[in-house]
Amino acid sequence: MSTSWSEFLEAQGAQFNDDQVLAFPQPPLSSQPTLVDLTPMGIIHISGEGSDKLLQGQLTCDINQVSESQAQFGAYCTPKGRMIGNFWIWRADDDFLLFLSRNAIEHFIQTLSKYAVFYKCSISNHSQKWVQLAILGNEANTTLSQTGLPTTNDKLQVTTQNQLQIINLPGQQGYLINCPIDQAENYWLTFSKHCSPAGYGYWQHYLVDQGIAWINQQFQEKYIPQQFNMQFIEGISFKKGCYTGQEIVARTQYLGKLKSRLYHIKLPDNATALPGQPLYSPAHNSSVGEIISLNHPTHSTEALAVLMTKAVNNDDVYLDQDLSKKVQLLSLPYTITNEGS
Repeated sequence: MSTSWSEFLEAQGAQFNDDQVLAFPQPPLSSQPTLVDLTPMGIIHISGEGSDKLLQGQLTCDINQVSESQAQFGAYCTPKGRMIGNFWIWRADDDFLLFLSRNAIEHFIQTLSKYAVFYKCSISNHSQKWVQLAILGNEANTTLSQTGLPTTNDKLQVTTQNQLQIINLPGQQGYLINCPIDQAENYWLTFSKHCSPAGYGYWQHYLVDQGIAWINQQFQEKYIPQQFNMQFIEGISFKKGCYTGQEIVARTQYLGKLKSRLYHIKLPDNATALPGQPLYSPAHNSSVGEIISLNHPTHSTEALAVLMTKAVNNDDVYLDQDLSKKVQLLSLPYTITNEGS
């Protein structure tokens, strides 16, 4: 996080845990959208005359469908199909911007840069040049209109005004605002007139509700895209040509049985959990999956977890090895098809 930006947020009353805003002094008003700083996320900037060809041959999404007005969900994989990162990507003039977990960026850039030299491309971490904000809630459109910014109706549709990129979030529950660092303070103050500043937990809650999990450093090169349900949220193109990891991803889709995937779960009352925490079933001698993300940094009640489908189908998943803290399966907002066994 930029020192000046963190000092500004602290002056607004932000309480921090590392780079993550936990809360502000006043609880958010239920009648207003929430305004959230997304510093744990970051931006990769890719430029150069061969950027399109580089990315089309490396990413799971179809770069031809990415424009200045339309972002896409995608992933970058190893040759074995394991995700190095997943992201939203959109164009900015002739360049590309990728929004992803900040602590996944270093390894992402190091790996992709091995190929960039052949395409005359530049790949940079621009997280210090931009600030990402989320405006979350049913009244988000009203907030943008009140501040003179455009609204959109379609998922991941992008509009640009005054160097801001405004992306309509999946679920039509708000917007991602990508703002130049030198404009961030003014826009925060402007948005705060119509929104309630809130901690990062509100962003986590949104992601868990939407069934969206980000690959961070903890989970890099561990899961294939289908285990994060990316085939159900338009994060994989099965019509484009070859890309790194495509053979594994396509084989899993058409020939294999996916034995585990992302589920939305409710934690037992008063239970504590952390990302990476194993989950258990009495029918197995070892864990049947792990928690990927939680809906609050300190008071979690729900989570996204990669779990063995068989254990879920048996309604037999627990948070502890003693099998005393059973988790409850919750619904996802998208349709799941072709379940494995």
